[in-house]
Amino acid sequence: MTKLINKEDEQINLYFSLDDVFEGEFQLEIVSDFTNKSTSIELPEAEISNERYSLFILQNPFKNYLDGLYTYHLKVDNSIVQSGNLKIQSADFGENNSITEFLEDSDDFIVLED
Repeated sequence: MTKLINKEDEQINLYFSLDDVFEGEFQLEIVSDFTNKSTSIELPEAEISNERYSLFILQNPFKNYLDGLYTYHLKVDNSIVQSGNLKIQSADFGENNSITEFLEDSDDFIVLED
């Protein structure tokens, strides 16, 4: 499942469904699907860790990332325990550059162009 990250949030909660309780140093490797550039983030100790999921609460490290799709690899002591996708986006989706309205047969048509 793709995790949605709002890059404008100050703090984010990362939930990972894991089959077991893992101990060790957690690292999140992020790979851009557009540029194929890779970065790693050291995760703090999990706030909650049990057989169902692990919850990491951290200050948002994605503020300077570009909006888009990323692949992540969750690692424990350099062993991949989970992989998936992230969608990083800001709250600003932009505004329409122009609005053109056509009147035709009493019907209104509006064309929005970005």
